[in-house]
Order: sequence, then structure tokens, then C-alpha cells
Amino acid sequence: MALLAAFLALVLARLLGLAAAAAWEDTRAQIAKLGSRQIDLPLGLSLVNFGFRCLSWHFFAQAFCLPMGLEQNLRHVLGGFATSVTPGRIGEVIRVR
Repeated sequence: MALLAAFLALVLARLLGLAAAAAWEDTRAQIAKLGSRQIDLPLGLSLVNFGFRCLSWHFFAQAFCLPMGLEQNLRHVLGGFATSVTPGRIGEVIRVR
């Protein structure tokens, strides 16, 4: 537990250091210039991409005769996506379980 706390403190210190070194005023000004179309379009495309990922996983599961519905496959894709930033993309292995 102490190791985890030390790691989290190190990560937080690094993030604060990056925040102090970055030109946050310029970043905020550029974000404020974005229109709704420049935000909504990429988010919408990401949602479509995620939908296709879910469907492809569903078809993959059906090809292997896994008794799962679309809702359960959606949960597996969400779980795999949430853990895809782990080292070695271990979330993909967890999703197959």
C-alpha cells in the first residue's frame, strides 16, 4: 500500500510540474476558440468508431459460439477499452476471459 501511495504521489508531482511548465493561458485561449462543430464532430466520430468496435467484438464472439448478448459484449468492450492503457494492453486479455 505504501508503494502505491508513493507511486501516486510521484505521478501527481510530475503532473503538477508539467502544469507549471506549460503555458496554460495559451492552451485555455485556444480551447475557448473552438466551436461546437470542432468538438462535436470528433466526439461523434469516436462514438461511431466505438460502435463499430462493439459490433465487431459481438460478431467475433458469435463466430466462436460464445453465449453472450450484445449488451454483455458492450460491457466487455467497455472493460477492454478502460484497461487498454495498461502495460501490454492487458485489458484485451481480460476482455477475452
